[in-house]
Amino acid sequence: MSTELKPLRSSSGGEFWTSESVRDFTKFGYTYPEFADNANPDSLRERINELYGPSETAHEEAREHSRREKRTPSSLRPREDQTSISHEYSTYIKAAKSDTYSVYAFIGDYSQEPALWSLADGLAGIHYVLASPLNKEVQVSGTIPLSHILQRKCKTGELASMEPEDVVPYLRDNLQWRVKAVSVLI
Repeated sequence: MSTELKPLRSSSGGEFWTSESVRDFTKFGYTYPEFADNANPDSLRERINELYGPSETAHEEAREHSRREKRTPSSLRPREDQTSISHEYSTYIKAAKSDTYSVYAFIGDYSQEPALWSLADGLAGIHYVLASPLNKEVQVSGTIPLSHILQRKCKTGELASMEPEDVVPYLRDNLQWRVKAVSVLI
């Protein structure tokens, strides 16, 4: 079944892109950095999980829960409906959709060479904006998750904790962003 992807038009004649017509995204002239040199689905899955997979906090909480279950009498265990509180962080992006471009969010240093941005250790994520030739005067918004890279900074000792009193000043000092057009730096 093919579904129209309204309001995305494929031509000035008014036809809409469909779920079938966009299946091969490479015809739009771009790809994702995670696909580069990744013909193997297992290595691609590993890279995507590394970038966007379950947070380190979730893994650590699961391991701690397992250890607690083994050593705590059932009468002292927390009820199943009790949840732990953890903090998740992201950066919010709001911009004009004037052209096709990407917003790169970094925590810490990055290369001054735009071609190397997607390989930076401090890359938190990328927000892609695809412009339509029919309607360029709209606002776009999105988020880039930051928790995964902040958790990594905690493990290396660069960040004291995931608590707001540590994270907010750290982000003020270290969160940076850059914008790159399809072929030129903006």
